[in-house]
Amino acid sequence: MLSRVALILVPLALLVACGPANTSAPTGSAGAVPAPAASPADRALALDEYAVGPIVAQTPFTVAAIQALFPKDQVALSDEVIMVTRDDVVMLEIRGERGLATVGEIRIAGRSGLGPRGEVLGMAWPKLDVPLKRCWMGRDDDLHAVICTQPGEPVLRYVFEVPGWKRNTMPPREVLASASLRGFIWKSGAGGYSPAGGATG
Repeated sequence: MLSRVALILVPLALLVACGPANTSAPTGSAGAVPAPAASPADRALALDEYAVGPIVAQTPFTVAAIQALFPKDQVALSDEVIMVTRDDVVMLEIRGERGLATVGEIRIAGRSGLGPRGEVLGMAWPKLDVPLKRCWMGRDDDLHAVICTQPGEPVLRYVFEVPGWKRNTMPPREVLASASLRGFIWKSGAGGYSPAGGATG
C-alpha cells in the first residue's frame, strides 16, 4: 500500500509533465525579431536625372547642407570640392555649379550607387548594353577610361575602367568586353552635360 506522501507526489508529477510547452521561439527561427532596416545614409544612392540619393540640383553647395544629408559620414571642403568620406574612403566628390550657390558636378566612385537601369559599380561592360556612338575617351582624372552616356540621361555619365588600355583612342569591342563600371558622374543644371565627346560644361 502506497504511503500518504507517495499519493501526494504522484499527481503533482503528472501535473508538471502535462504543463504548457515552452512557447519562446528558438534563436534564428521565423519568430525571431528581424534586424532593423538600413537607414537612408546606408542605402545605395539611387541615381537619376533629378538626384544623387538625397542630393538634388537645388541642394546648397555647403558643408552644412551636405552633412545634414549624410549624418553618418565625414564631410569636408578641400580645394573647392566637398568630399564625403566613410572609413577613410572618399565616396562622393561634389563641386559647385558655376555662378550659383548650389551643387554642380558630383562624382560617385567609392559609394554604392544604383543607376536608373539598375547599374552598379563593378558591373561588366557587356551587361550595360551601352551604344558605342555615345562613348568617348576620358581625360585628366579619367585618362584612358571610357566615358559613356545612355539615351535619355543627359545628366549622368558612366566611367569604365579598361584593363591594360593605355591609349587615347577608343578600344575595340573585344577589348571593351573586359571593361567594368568604376564610377558615375552626375551634372546638375539645365540640360546636364553637353553631347558626348564635348566639354563637361
